[in-house]
Amino acid sequence: MAEIKIEKKKPIWPWILAVLAVLLVLWLIFNDNDDNTDDMETVTDTEQVEEDYIYANNDSLDDNNDEINTFVAFVDTESEERMGLSHNYTQTALERLADAVEAEAEEANVEVDREMERVNDISENLTEDKYAEQHADSLKVAFVQIANSIEKIQKENNAETSVDVKGLKEKAEALKEGENILNQKDAVNAYFDKAVEVLEKMNDNAMAQNTNGATNTNGNNSENTNQKQ
Repeated sequence: MAEIKIEKKKPIWPWILAVLAVLLVLWLIFNDNDDNTDDMETVTDTEQVEEDYIYANNDSLDDNNDEINTFVAFVDTESEERMGLSHNYTQTALERLADAVEAEAEEANVEVDREMERVNDISENLTEDKYAEQHADSLKVAFVQIANSIEKIQKENNAETSVDVKGLKEKAEALKEGENILNQKDAVNAYFDKAVEVLEKMNDNAMAQNTNGATNTNGNNSENTNQKQ
C-alpha cells in the first residue's frame, strides 16, 4: 500500500494575534482623534460662551479696555471645562491676562515687555505635557511676574494704593510647587478671579484720574477766561 502523507495544519494563533494588534492600533488612533476633537470643541464652545458674555454685558464693560474685557469675560464664563486635562483654560486665561497687563502698562507708559514675554513662554509650555508636575513651578513664576508687573505700573505712576497687589501675590504664593496644577484647581481659579478684581480696580482708578484731570482742566480754562474778561 502507498504511504499516505498527512500534512500538519499550521497554527492560526499568530494570525489572530496579528489581527488583534491591528485592531488595537486602529482603536488607539481613532481614540486619540476623538480626544483631540473634544479639545477643539471645548475651546470653540468656551470662546462662543465668552463672546456671548461680552455682548450680553457690554454696558457694564464699556469703560474697560478691550484686553481687560476679553480676560474678564473669559474668567467669568462658568465653563465645565475650566482647567481641563489639556490645560486649555489655564493657558488661554494666562495669555489674556498677560495681554491685559501689557495694555495697562502701555497706557501708563510703563515697560513690562520682558516680564510678559516670560509669562507667554510659560503659557505656551503648559500643553506640552499634560501631567508634568513642573507646570506648577513655572505657573507660579508667571503668576508672580504678573503681580510684580502690576505693582510696577502702580508705583511708577503713583497710582491709588487701593489696588490689592498684595492679595494677588498671596494668591500666587498659594500655588504649591512640585505638585500637578490639576490638583490645585481652586488655587489657580482663585488667582485668576483675584486678577479680575485687581484689573477692574486699576481701570476704575484710571478713569477717576482722567475724569478729575478733565475737570481740573475745564476749571482752569474757566478761570483764565474770567480773568481775561
